[in-house]
Amino acid sequence: MSNQKLRTFVDRYLSGDQSSEVLQGIKDYYLNRSHVWVEALDHPSVFRRFKWIYLCLKHKSIDSSILDIGSWTGCIADGLCQSGFRDITCLDICPKVCEVGSTTFPHLNFVQGDIEEWESDKKFDIILACEVLEHIFDPMAALTKIRSWLTKGGLALVTVPILEKLSSDINPEHITIVTNEQLGKFGKVVRISSRTEEWYACSIRG
Repeated sequence: MSNQKLRTFVDRYLSGDQSSEVLQGIKDYYLNRSHVWVEALDHPSVFRRFKWIYLCLKHKSIDSSILDIGSWTGCIADGLCQSGFRDITCLDICPKVCEVGSTTFPHLNFVQGDIEEWESDKKFDIILACEVLEHIFDPMAALTKIRSWLTKGGLALVTVPILEKLSSDINPEHITIVTNEQLGKFGKVVRISSRTEEWYACSIRG
């Protein structure tokens, strides 16, 4: 799907059109992405989020089970693996992303699925959802689901960009603004930033 077609669907969605055609059109964009790349952990944006995650997990056992939601091709998950964690599942909506991720990081377990539809038959000690909620229709339902997947004493780490407004001209992939107040209903929120970006970062306890 072209970016222009995505913009058309997003413009309709942001104007209040929640027809099945619009919702499926936006989903299809993510499902059928063909341009997939492997992020570098030393990229300033990626590394800043990874540093926050790493510091939050420094006292967690390396035997902890981890679910990385919206993992893309697995850059952050691989960083955690290099830090000693081994039981890592990467969940991403796009089959091509999972294919590239599995080839690049064969030691990671990739599962193709949509956070808004996927159900887990197990609980996890650690759950990551970095730059995910702004791309989905119902982030509060996703946060409720994430919390329900945590083991007792588990920890979920969630980041979202701090957005002032939604516009397909600014970023057609952003369809939802998640606020500090919304995240605060689930856990402790801090602000983190790189040289060019700023996020809300939320830690949720199981």
